[in-house]
Amino acid sequence: MKRRESGKLENPADAADRNDRSFLEGCWYFAKAEYFADTPTRDSLGIAQDSYCFNRNEKGNKYTQYFKFNRRFSAKATACFDKNGDIVFDNHININMRKTIVRCKGRNTGTQCFMHVPNIKYLPKDVIVILSRTP
Repeated sequence: MKRRESGKLENPADAADRNDRSFLEGCWYFAKAEYFADTPTRDSLGIAQDSYCFNRNEKGNKYTQYFKFNRRFSAKATACFDKNGDIVFDNHININMRKTIVRCKGRNTGTQCFMHVPNIKYLPKDVIVILSRTP
């Protein structure tokens, strides 16, 4: 399958049927956004950006770059197809990284992604996200 070099993530129509995740190779970036602490005061953590990066063997990492602190955190990540053929990105939890699940529904140009952050108390648990090749 030909890998797209730029643009928004699109789930090819037949990729799930062939269990072909080769189109995910490389890095996928979320839009930069202001991040907040999951506390009653929801203190700003400044502007940050998440990304998922996968190699040819479909092994990967999720990264969060906090620009205010000049820090980058990472955790192991996976990508798979669910029973509906939707793409699911998942990351392992570590001391600096919250668990997030990104589910991309639809096919081709109609692909839309949603991020779910379980076990948070003061922030929204579900957000629409756009994943693209460029930061």
